[in-house]
Amino acid sequence: MKGCLTLLISCMLMLLCSGCGLSIYNDWKSSEGQAIVGGGAIAGKDYVNGLLPSENSRKYFARIPVDNKSLETIRRTDESESKSGVKFVKNGGILIPPGVTISFTNKGYCMDPHLPAPKTGDEFQLVPVTRLIPDELQGTYKKLINKASAGDVSVQKNMQHLIWALRTAGTNAAYANNLTTEQKRILDKCSDYQGQFEDFNTRAKSRSQMMKELIGMADQLLNIQIGGVSYKASDLLDPDIGSKKINEHLNQLIQIGNSLPVERSGFNYGAIQSGIYTDVRGTGSLQYHAKIANSTSEPFIFYPTDYVGQVGSGTKSQNMTFMATADTSQRQRVTTEEQDEVDVEDER
Repeated sequence: MKGCLTLLISCMLMLLCSGCGLSIYNDWKSSEGQAIVGGGAIAGKDYVNGLLPSENSRKYFARIPVDNKSLETIRRTDESESKSGVKFVKNGGILIPPGVTISFTNKGYCMDPHLPAPKTGDEFQLVPVTRLIPDELQGTYKKLINKASAGDVSVQKNMQHLIWALRTAGTNAAYANNLTTEQKRILDKCSDYQGQFEDFNTRAKSRSQMMKELIGMADQLLNIQIGGVSYKASDLLDPDIGSKKINEHLNQLIQIGNSLPVERSGFNYGAIQSGIYTDVRGTGSLQYHAKIANSTSEPFIFYPTDYVGQVGSGTKSQNMTFMATADTSQRQRVTTEEQDEVDVEDER
């Protein structure tokens, strides 16, 4: 027995001291500020904790009347220069001059298949997408968002499954491992090379499984049950059945979210960097209205797809459960779409 234990410890040390083992350990431990591979597979596992309302943001927005009218509306297709100096730039960016506030309404996709949906009145902050999508998949994620925003019907039809696939890649959860031919084709078009997503999923799953076997953590999420909806992982391989089950799953999360209370703490006042303030409030299921204010003396370019909306700080994490329960403020994170139109707030 003692010999077996010594052998196990030796194997773990060899793994951790090797390049592969160090990678496994780093993925398992996860460094602050980086996405956890497969973080979406367990409810709340990669929730961004510790966020607080910004008092400076609150004071800044207090200067602007709640019922103010917009100074102007700026569209990506506009050819003439705006009064405020706000303009759309390359790669989906929006240039915000010093002292100017823009606003827009965002309807996004769910990033957490095991959390209730946010709703009207929920208070959001914007967090970097780099906290939720692994570095190797961020290019694919942004191309998917851009294609969906541009009206690509095929992408839009498959988008929810694909977002959940990116969020659970590297685990045995159903979404990344049961893609239709069309969904694989879409991912290939949005990737740096053909098969990139499947390569990542296979490699990450192999590393993850090795560590799980060593520490005895078997993945039990092969089949799905949420509220009154249940389905097998293999159901996702049928385009019609899979689409129906994904929609039913999402509707269950929306119903659960609608039944939970709205917490009001001023969390909607945030700052994505020094002097760039946000006021983000839910206006429907997976939808929010955002104000982005540049209080600095320099122009700021805001790239919407660099951020996702998160409700609350979610300090009561339900890490080992399939579904976060009503005693937590955790909600699905919401993708931020590329915007084609913004309003400029009249701050006078």
